[in-house]
Amino acid sequence: MRQGSEASTRSVAAFGLGFALRTKRGRIYFVDFSLTSTYTVRDDSDTLTTIWCALDELRSGTTILTKDQLWQVLVGLGCGMDKSKDPVIETLRQMYIKVTNGTDIGAKCTRAPVIVVIYDDYTTKPTDIGDLFLRLSLVSQRLIRPGGNVSLTGMNKVLPIAWTMRGPFPESVFDTDVCSWADEQKLMLAKRATGPFPQMLWYATPDQISIHDRANVLLGAYLSPGTRVTNNALIAAGAGTLGPGTIEGQLGTGVVLGSGCSIAPGVWLAKDTSVLLRPLFGTATTIKAHQLAAYDNLVITGGNQIEAREKEA
Repeated sequence: MRQGSEASTRSVAAFGLGFALRTKRGRIYFVDFSLTSTYTVRDDSDTLTTIWCALDELRSGTTILTKDQLWQVLVGLGCGMDKSKDPVIETLRQMYIKVTNGTDIGAKCTRAPVIVVIYDDYTTKPTDIGDLFLRLSLVSQRLIRPGGNVSLTGMNKVLPIAWTMRGPFPESVFDTDVCSWADEQKLMLAKRATGPFPQMLWYATPDQISIHDRANVLLGAYLSPGTRVTNNALIAAGAGTLGPGTIEGQLGTGVVLGSGCSIAPGVWLAKDTSVLLRPLFGTATTIKAHQLAAYDNLVITGGNQIEAREKEA
């Protein structure tokens, strides 16, 4: 059993609670946050410390939790099966109930409760599908604010991904073990897309935004209230806005706009890097140039207007 002081020696940036499918050999196939939620926490959270003390081992990425471990956490928090106003505690309680009363054990797969942990900060590389899904969800739910670095390097280790209404699966097993499990449970599990990033609105619905074509905004985009995305716009994972603005062009990964920015149709802003949420374009910047390469750490201050120069005769 861990001691509280030892549990706090590693800083936790975020964690998520959900369910995963695993084979008889213990391999995790996906993380389903549709049944629970994702959470960010402070390092001095009493709830987090208790969770860490009740669990003997937690690694970066996705860890399967046993029914006994869930019960140890609930007892350690002093709530047992009583309802709690703390959303994390209540989620743990609901997970315990589902595991205790669960009947979804198939021939090839079993549903298991999991915790996904990101240690230290978001610059560490994602370790598995659960880790990647958590990072993208936190950004699109506005729980990670732009300005910090969120790494997506090493994604080739978890690609390709089949995205479904219940979460992401490795493409290599979706048409075999996963579909067999869904058939046994009489679940609809259609594949919506294949690739590194799905549509944002499948998994996150931030309020006070306008998106004309939902297919053109990807999970991992950060859209502040008042953002308007028009029909021909495209916003990649890790791109976004810090305030109201109009996006009619394309924002590549890592391009973040300040409040009041306007990106004209046909404009493409991109940068060649694997780190999210940088560079930054300042408040009230208007960009009309047809293509702009945004290099690392580039900051364009507010009030500027960038236009394409007409070709001289």
